[in-house]
Amino acid sequence: VAELGRGGMGVVYKGFEPALNRFVAIKELSPSLAHDPQLVERFLREARSMAALNDPHIIQIYFIGQENGQPFFVMEFVEGDSLSGLLKREGRLQPEVA
Repeated sequence: VAELGRGGMGVVYKGFEPALNRFVAIKELSPSLAHDPQLVERFLREARSMAALNDPHIIQIYFIGQENGQPFFVMEFVEGDSLSGLLKREGRLQPEVA
């Protein structure tokens, strides 16, 4: 649907899963890094580590995979501002908000 952001290892997109009628976030390893087996393993380890956690305050991982040698994982999409956006707008957060 749209690009949400870019970081050092990849890109996060907003997608739509029609079978479940919901939006998801898709994190894709940067194509320039996908040829490095160590970086691919680090990327997939991040997804597996997140998937092992189960808490209402942590996003859920729905799927981990590769398409044409391009690693990605699909996770819960949460509508709203990013933490970096909130900090830029609000400055230091009070403990109850954080």
